[in-house]
Amino acid sequence: MQLILRSNPMEWVYFVLTYACFLSFWHSSLFVFIKSDHNKTFVRFSIKILSIVIWNILPFMFFFTNYNVLSLNLNIGIALSSLALVIYWFSVRSIKGQKFHVISTTLEQESEIFTGGIYKWIRHPFYTAYFVCYIGVLITFSNLVNIVVIPTIIIIYYLEARKEELRLQQVSENYSDYSKVVGMFWPKIKKGFLKKKAF
Repeated sequence: MQLILRSNPMEWVYFVLTYACFLSFWHSSLFVFIKSDHNKTFVRFSIKILSIVIWNILPFMFFFTNYNVLSLNLNIGIALSSLALVIYWFSVRSIKGQKFHVISTTLEQESEIFTGGIYKWIRHPFYTAYFVCYIGVLITFSNLVNIVVIPTIIIIYYLEARKEELRLQQVSENYSDYSKVVGMFWPKIKKGFLKKKAF
């Protein structure tokens, strides 16, 4: 197997940005939600295994194949990886100092939900960061493994988010009102969106 030194600097920019995303996502597993019993499930374990597959496929594609990345796809990948990093670390900053029992729910007052920072606009911003990054990988490297694994990861994350929604509705009486105003993965743009609401 021959090591290929890529000369396109934009390909190196994409590779560094995408691996920065992967390291950030591993950070969330180790430090952000590590104390949550909710994450100790077979589904979560499966997601991590599938994610590791993608993390190892990407450098293989980058260093050991002559895979030609289209310029447009590469630019899209760079943009999405950059956006994913911004969303992820904005999310981390938003919840800094908060104690979580269920994501977005505080321990001190379980009848209230956390709506600060990025949670003013998105209910599951960490998932949004994952989706954006993985979609970028799929667009940039559309090989068979990615075509199968990445949609699978996204579907599993979506189902997990739905389960969290049900749990949050049980914890907070106001979560239904919150979800009508704030988007699940993307901001909702509608009349009254920017008005302050007491959830």
